[in-house]
Amino acid sequence: MTVRVHYFNQNYDFQVNTRTCAIVNGSEIVAQELRRFQSWNPNFLDMVEYFRPNSGQAEGFRHTVEDNLTSATNCFSVYYQISTEYYMDTSGLGNVVFGYYMSWSNQTFEDIVSNLDQGVNRETFGHAWDNPDDTSQRRMGRRIAEAVDSGDSIDSSLVESAAQQADLR
Repeated sequence: MTVRVHYFNQNYDFQVNTRTCAIVNGSEIVAQELRRFQSWNPNFLDMVEYFRPNSGQAEGFRHTVEDNLTSATNCFSVYYQISTEYYMDTSGLGNVVFGYYMSWSNQTFEDIVSNLDQGVNRETFGHAWDNPDDTSQRRMGRRIAEAVDSGDSIDSSLVESAAQQADLR
C-alpha cells in the first residue's frame, strides 16, 4: 500500500507492507529527506528548530508519518526497512539526519552533543545517554555525509551501504 504524506512542502510516498508494517522503501525515504536537508541552507537557529527534542521539525515529521501510516494501514507501529537486513524505528530518520549534519565535527563531539540532549530529556527517555540504535543511526548519517563529501550522490544504494557500514540496529 502506498501512503502519501505531505510535509516540508513536498510529498513523500511511503510504500508500506501492511502484513509486516514495514516501510519497504525506507532507504528511498531516507535519501529523499537527506537530499531535501542537503539543499536547505539553514542557519544555527533553523538547526535548533529542526532537531529540537520532542517538538522540533524532525519530531513533527515523525509524528505525522506515524499518524498517517498507522491510520491508513491499521498497523500499531511502523518502521523503516533500509534493506533486507537493516531496519530502524521511525525516530531513526531524525538520528540519521543529525549524524549527517554533525559530520562537520568529530565523532566524539557529536556523541557529547547527543548525550547532552538525552540528559536534558532524561524525564522523557529515562536515561542520560544515547541508545545503541540511535548511535548506529547517527553513524549511518555520518557515513552518508562522508560519501557525499567524496563525490557520491545521495540515493537508496548509498543509504543501504551506509547502514551496513554503521551496523544499523
